[in-house]
Amino acid sequence: MMEFVKEGLDPIDKLTSKLSGVSDSRVFYCQCTYDKDIANTKECVRQAAPHVDGVIIVEDGSISRDDSDYLSQFKNVTVLTVQFDDSLPAFRRAYVEKAKELKADWILQSDPDEHFNLRFLEDLKPKIIPDLEAKGYNMAGVKCVEAFTAVDWLDDLDRLKESPGGRESNFWKNLLYRCYDDLRMEGVGTTKSVHETWYSPSHPWKSVNLPGEYSYEHKKTALDIWTRAARNLYIGGGGDNVGSLNPLWKPLRDIWGNRAWREVREHVESGKLLPHGLVPWIQKALRFSASDYGTECREFAKWVVFYHRSLLKNRMIAYGVKHPPKMTEKEEVEAFVRRAYFDVLGRHPDRGGLDSYTGLIMRGELKKEDLHGLLRASPEWKQKFGEKVKVQAPVDVTVQVTEAMILEAFSRSKLYAEVIKPRLDVGRWVLEGMGEEERKRFLKRFYAGEVKTLKDV
Repeated sequence: MMEFVKEGLDPIDKLTSKLSGVSDSRVFYCQCTYDKDIANTKECVRQAAPHVDGVIIVEDGSISRDDSDYLSQFKNVTVLTVQFDDSLPAFRRAYVEKAKELKADWILQSDPDEHFNLRFLEDLKPKIIPDLEAKGYNMAGVKCVEAFTAVDWLDDLDRLKESPGGRESNFWKNLLYRCYDDLRMEGVGTTKSVHETWYSPSHPWKSVNLPGEYSYEHKKTALDIWTRAARNLYIGGGGDNVGSLNPLWKPLRDIWGNRAWREVREHVESGKLLPHGLVPWIQKALRFSASDYGTECREFAKWVVFYHRSLLKNRMIAYGVKHPPKMTEKEEVEAFVRRAYFDVLGRHPDRGGLDSYTGLIMRGELKKEDLHGLLRASPEWKQKFGEKVKVQAPVDVTVQVTEAMILEAFSRSKLYAEVIKPRLDVGRWVLEGMGEEERKRFLKRFYAGEVKTLKDV
């Protein structure tokens, strides 16, 4: 790991901070990047550096020395060169560990295409963090504002109408959080290679969404989305790192000989001859299911076609590009569950939660309108947004469907209030008026079918 670091705050800077009313807590802005994203990274650092105590940029060795020197000209910037081994959690872990080493109290993070507005950055230390600390919050969500730009090809698909759940915009993302000594970043799902969770064994997360005027702009094009989806699919199977649950994942890996993602990306984007077997795979991917990982298979295919337009001469590929598959009933329910997770918990659903809630809704055991309340009754919501609870759980704790949670939602339903509860109450009234032996005899007669009405009691 190579490191370029500038000097930290001197005593005069620290004294000035105290006199100006700025929080004494040290805030570090952190980001992972590579050569294709470096222009965005430069802009992020230029915007954030004047408002934080330090900046940590993790890159994979692909950026130039000039780019590194540009970043390091800003005060208190650390640039770490870390080999990317097809694990985003491990890549991000590098800046978390460095932030702990530099005694950071808070971490503010973003991807290169996520740019904070000036009001948020200006208020970060003098207002936002002091308020969070005073109220006992250790994590904060920042509002996302989509900045979607069409590309010059397949603009009809650029609207993202085929994406399950629609465009994921206007939500809050947890980008500001405490940097505890025991803070850990762990991969989730089967492969644990793309998405991650922040976890502190000693500190349960208590989160709040900041006011809407504090936001970040998410700059992207359809091609950006396809490229990121292709990466996530290739290294993790898509979705929440489903791995072999996606039947097209292992065949794709085999086609490329399990080469590293960077090699695959460079090969495709260079226009070189594609490996044997990829064209049939693309044909399957374009008509695959519209599930979360199915859509990422399709986006991988469109990413390849973007750089290899000659593939459109293939009638099956040309038709598949223009005609995305329709959602099945199950996929529509999955999209609803995914949207509910974003509305309530501010994150993608874990596979267990997605499958469990989808199954309950499809079997008629849970109404769609009750799902939001069920998620708000979960330990994760109570820990992140409600009152403090004693149960320790990571920020991305799997929301399992328990008997207590189902009963909680069921007890709020109209059916329970108007039909079931009265019958239960009448039954209790009858039984409570009997002695133990009399109650045993009554129940025996009842289950034998001898008791039809209250007159038979």
